[in-house]
Amino acid sequence: MIAVDTPPFGFSDRAGDYTRSRQALGINDVLEKFETQCVIIVGHSFGAGAATESRRLKIAVTMLRGEEDTVTQMERAKGLRQRLVQGTLTVPPGLGHIPKIEDSDAFNAALLKAIGSF
Repeated sequence: MIAVDTPPFGFSDRAGDYTRSRQALGINDVLEKFETQCVIIVGHSFGAGAATESRRLKIAVTMLRGEEDTVTQMERAKGLRQRLVQGTLTVPPGLGHIPKIEDSDAFNAALLKAIGSF
């Protein structure tokens, strides 16, 4: 497992370009450095958006967006979904922006289902 801390989140430096496309380049750099062939990326919010722009991802992507999410608008999630070669958008009812905390059982079930499809 490789945990990537993308700026300006976590403990990474705050200097730099914070666009999704720039973050995607950072993800690509990590994947190239470790010469990774099989990749499962779990991202949240902005990090997930950056992952969808990674040019190295030629695989299926599953997105989970809570029905009550007021941070990532549904139109944005649908737009990201359309950018993918192959992907799904799951919208669990009653959950907001942080499904992994709001209902960890439902989140884990969706995550394991997505991982199992590889």
